[in-house]
Parts: sequence; structure tokens; C-alpha cells
Amino acid sequence: MFDPNFAAQTLTAALVAELSIVMPIAQHISIADLQRELPCYTSAARSVSFSSDDVDLYTDAVLSFWAQAPSGANGMPTWVRAAKIAFAMTPNSASCERVFSMLSVMWGEQQLNSLADAIQASLMLRYNGNRREKESVSR
Repeated sequence: MFDPNFAAQTLTAALVAELSIVMPIAQHISIADLQRELPCYTSAARSVSFSSDDVDLYTDAVLSFWAQAPSGANGMPTWVRAAKIAFAMTPNSASCERVFSMLSVMWGEQQLNSLADAIQASLMLRYNGNRREKESVSR
């Protein structure tokens, strides 16, 4: 959503609403404000075009777009703040690795034919149980 090429062609208010599941953004940014500023963002995005052939040049162009984006009252300050949050997030697979580790401990070779629902329910109980225990310890 923070790629101006994507925004110029595809971004809609319904897609913006999906940002509510991204916790760091949902905690600090009003989705309604993003939707209100959407016409300004898509207009600014239509005025530029970046080639994605060279990853480094493309990255520099996108970051430059956001660095120069109008963040005043007539601009898109909420989008600029959201972009800063999105670009600061470090993608990693730690949570996925944790789940696969739990699965390997919980389910051995004998359970290969187990129903997917049983595996999912067991994993959810174990994963959420650990989170609940940690939360009660921290309180």
C-alpha cells in the first residue's frame, strides 16, 4: 500500500481498511484518516512512476517519494506517519519458526495421519496457553 505505483493503480478505501490488522499501524494511526486522505495520496502517486527493474533504484525512489510527500494540512500527514511505521517494521519469520518447532515437538511420525483440525486445535491451545501464562506472569 505504500508503493506509489500500486496506490496509483489499485489502492481503494476497502484495501486501506485492511491495515487495521497491522498492529503497529492500527495502534498509532486512524484508518478513517487514511481513507480520508486517500484521494490526495493516489493523486500524488499518479504524478510519479518508478521502474522496478533495479531494486536499489526502486527502493530509493519510493523512499524519496515519502520523504518529499506533502505532510501539511492540505497533504497526507497520516499516510506519511503510517509509511514511517511500515518502513520501520523488520520482517522476520520468528513466529512461524516457533509454530513449526511446537508442531515438531507435539506431533511425531506416528501422528502423520492425524486430522488437520486436531493438529490445529492442539497447536492453538498450546500457543495461546503459553501466551496466556506469560501475560499472567508479567502482571
